[in-house]
Amino acid sequence: EISTDPETEEDKAMITRGRLNTIFKLSAPIMVGMVAVNLLTLIDTAMVGTLGNASLAAVGLGSFMMNLATAFFQGLAGGVQAITARRFGENKEDGTLPPLFGGIYYSLLVGIPATLFFLLTAPFFFSILIEDVAVQKEGIPYFQILVLSLVIQSFCFSFRGYFNGIARPSVYMNSLIIMLVVDVILNYMFIFGNFGAPRMGTAGAGVGTVGAVVVATLWYIIIIRKAPITRDCFRRPQPALRKNLLSLAIPNGMAQVSFGACYTLFLWFVGMVGTAELAAANVLLRLLTLGYLPAVGMARASAALVGRSLGAGSPNDAARWCWEITAISFLSMTLLGLPALI
Repeated sequence: EISTDPETEEDKAMITRGRLNTIFKLSAPIMVGMVAVNLLTLIDTAMVGTLGNASLAAVGLGSFMMNLATAFFQGLAGGVQAITARRFGENKEDGTLPPLFGGIYYSLLVGIPATLFFLLTAPFFFSILIEDVAVQKEGIPYFQILVLSLVIQSFCFSFRGYFNGIARPSVYMNSLIIMLVVDVILNYMFIFGNFGAPRMGTAGAGVGTVGAVVVATLWYIIIIRKAPITRDCFRRPQPALRKNLLSLAIPNGMAQVSFGACYTLFLWFVGMVGTAELAAANVLLRLLTLGYLPAVGMARASAALVGRSLGAGSPNDAARWCWEITAISFLSMTLLGLPALI
């Protein structure tokens, strides 16, 4: 719950214990879940790394291309969370479900044609990004397998936004831990051909990721069945909701595109140097992502708290959450960065 303890003017000039507890209760499960995801990518990297530099480079390039493919849907999840959190702050719990189903609606509407587009253009993009034929041979099927899960991944993003918006980040955390376990098992089976599965090499890593996403989606569906879902939820979202979702999803999605494009361009430049260098860059980027997990967890907690405060009619409190979480994030990131710098 948002802290409602009486505060003096001196309290308002500092972060109180109650507000700190609120921030960490929301952000800690998100950070734990994201650690699980990054462990997943590191385990993927370690397993694929045994296949050689070409395989490792292909997985790195394919993964970051997938980030670009999912950019709009990650922005859509931000929109789902913002609207859900505001309605939750207004104590309109029955109004928190329409944003989720609106996100699912756009996941299908945009996701199906996007899947077909990326499936058909994967060879073209890989031929531009890397000249090494061995990397292309490994990377194209890996990326195409990942793209088959685009719609399902976008469902997961919308579920994440919904549960974070209603202050249940533990659901998100549990889904990521489940993904980690399933992915490791499926990778071991399909990369190396264990337990009677076919030996698929790099493509097997894609199968593992897709399987993990499917299981996580089923987990969300099991949890959401306890919510008061009505037939209206399955209808086309109201025009106002569609407009609101898109007004949030498009700028958020463009930010994600810019972020993903920077990484992809970086890998493109490194790939011009050589395949071994591209493989090394993939490993380093995977390790780097561990460094900013606290900031990402804090950011998602901030989005939820700001939305709830706005819904409760407290814009000043919303701004205060933002500044307080920014200060905590800056301090934690600085402390994490110093040992790495040394």
